[in-house]
Amino acid sequence: MTTYYVSNSGSNSNSGTSTVNPWRTVGKVNSFNFSTSDRIYFKGGDTFSDAAELRISHSGTSGNYVIIGSYGSGKATLRGNWGYNDFSCGYNPYFKVVDGTRYFRVENLRLTLAEVAYESENCRDFEVVDVDIDRICRFSIRTRGSQDLLIDGCTTDDTAREWLDGSNPPWPGNLSIGSDRAIIRDTVVTDCYGEGITPSGEDNLVEGCTCVDNWSESIYVIDSNKSVIRNNLILGTTNNDFHRYSHNGRSFPGGAFSIVKEPGSNRPGIPITQNDVYNNLCARVYSLARFGNDRFGVNVASYCNVVYNTVVDCAHGIGRFMDKTKTGNRVQNNIVVDYSGDTDMYQLFQGGSGHSGYVFSHNHWSNQSQISGTSFADNTNTYGNPRLGKTSGWMSISDWRNITVSDFELQGNSPCLNQGTDITGREQRAISDFGLDYNDNARDSSPHMGALEDAGAPPPPPPEPLYVPRSISYDKIRQLRM
Repeated sequence: MTTYYVSNSGSNSNSGTSTVNPWRTVGKVNSFNFSTSDRIYFKGGDTFSDAAELRISHSGTSGNYVIIGSYGSGKATLRGNWGYNDFSCGYNPYFKVVDGTRYFRVENLRLTLAEVAYESENCRDFEVVDVDIDRICRFSIRTRGSQDLLIDGCTTDDTAREWLDGSNPPWPGNLSIGSDRAIIRDTVVTDCYGEGITPSGEDNLVEGCTCVDNWSESIYVIDSNKSVIRNNLILGTTNNDFHRYSHNGRSFPGGAFSIVKEPGSNRPGIPITQNDVYNNLCARVYSLARFGNDRFGVNVASYCNVVYNTVVDCAHGIGRFMDKTKTGNRVQNNIVVDYSGDTDMYQLFQGGSGHSGYVFSHNHWSNQSQISGTSFADNTNTYGNPRLGKTSGWMSISDWRNITVSDFELQGNSPCLNQGTDITGREQRAISDFGLDYNDNARDSSPHMGALEDAGAPPPPPPEPLYVPRSISYDKIRQLRM
């Protein structure tokens, strides 16, 4: 295993094997024949734009991953050749990992101005960690036919811009992850003109992510079962560039979560089952959750849990459930808040009642009259002002960084305290844990409603106010899946 270095001050005639004798260009990297587990580091603070792509074709081993990253101070910038707002772009990736490559990690880099920033197909055991991606025509990260993928601590901003063209929008946008056993964790997606995070496959986990101003759905799970979506923050702001829907005179970005099948799927045998959506904080977007696809009449959803979420000032609060004949769906311990006074509590297709296969109970609603006579009406519900830390101004958020966990916390006089029902043991997946809240505090036998259990808990420190360390490590998750 050899480590190679690349710097703007280097020379392609150098050996490249030390920081004092680095190579100079991406072109040199592409032309070199690397051996197993060889590593490549670009100098932090330098920008590399000499080649249309960076191509990686060598694998590592389970004990020695290939690493492509930065050295020195800061992140190196790898710049593609996409002309900003040139909507005639194709699907050409800047960072291309050749099919079948295994055991590699991309870390501590910035990728910018590309049609597709990163792409890999038929790869497994790989990681994209602490990578910043911005100004992208189509996808930030696109994988197909993959297994055992980790995306951790990344940021994407100003992506899926071809949606602005309108004539030929890409689908889906930004993080398009076709993989089994993918983990997408603690990643921030802002200003996305398409779907923010789109996992497709089985046994996928999306946790601790922040999605702000996603024009379409923030987390759009396609043709997938056994997915876990937990501990995420989904927000809309006053930036109407990303407002897709209008309702009662207000405009909103797309919804928080969808778990759907699409017509023409290449995985038609995968049902939408055994999904857990819990401990999410959601404000000023279209709705919390959608199961099934009303646009194409694809109504398949069963044995899905939508529990312990806190939903504030969304156009259609709790979401859309596309087939009331499905069984085993559980919607419990959610808080649905209408502080603005002009949003709805719910949106149920196929009529507002008769969802015999669902369990609706122990939810809090700001407005009792809106759910009267529907499947949501239940004598275990509570109503009125839930008394969150922030009780106004949700529709006028201009900078999402001003929102903290404490804004969603229940105050000491909240009617939601200890009014939930204990659903521990009803998790669909081994990696789910309904016994913990958003901050990993333990819930007791009479839990609070919503995503946060302990009133008055301090928010995480800046500069990432909604990052919460997870109690279940990546290694532990992989052990549970073996």
